[in-house]
Amino acid sequence: MVVVRGDDPRGHALLSDAHAMGYASLQSVTISDLIFFQGGLGSDLRSDLETILVDPLLQSSTWFRSAGLEDETSLMVESVLHAGVTDAVAEQLLRVARRKGWPVHGVVTGRRIELRGEIPHGLREILIRRLMVNPVIEHWVVDSLVEPVFAQSASEAIDVADKGVLTENPLPAGRPATKAIHA
Repeated sequence: MVVVRGDDPRGHALLSDAHAMGYASLQSVTISDLIFFQGGLGSDLRSDLETILVDPLLQSSTWFRSAGLEDETSLMVESVLHAGVTDAVAEQLLRVARRKGWPVHGVVTGRRIELRGEIPHGLREILIRRLMVNPVIEHWVVDSLVEPVFAQSASEAIDVADKGVLTENPLPAGRPATKAIHA
């Protein structure tokens, strides 16, 4: 989990938008970046990753998220992209890991948003859906820890030909398989 030290413009923007929507009792917003790695991460690898991911002058980090909320936290939302949605940061981290030969098999990024202040319980979902997440591409949890879903690699993908799908309706001779996919 990577947290900006001091003022985070993302938090200020979200707080300003919430105030504009009528949530005037919100006092502060903290946004943390979440990065989940699939694979064996020893202490040396963690140190190398932290060097890449964290600017020590502007950010702090921890390898473990706390499950408990602080007393004054009114709302905590953690979100990750749905599997299959393009995650450019995760793709680049996985590319770096492969290039360096690190035992990282998957990367998923997300974020944690903590809001402090009065939020009427019935209005939480409206605030979350309008300002904090994109329901089309993100999965989120409220006041708990999100579980990342790692996309299957090509070697783990299901071979539909082995499941009999292609043998039920074979392609006419001479037609490329892509025609069946696009038809």
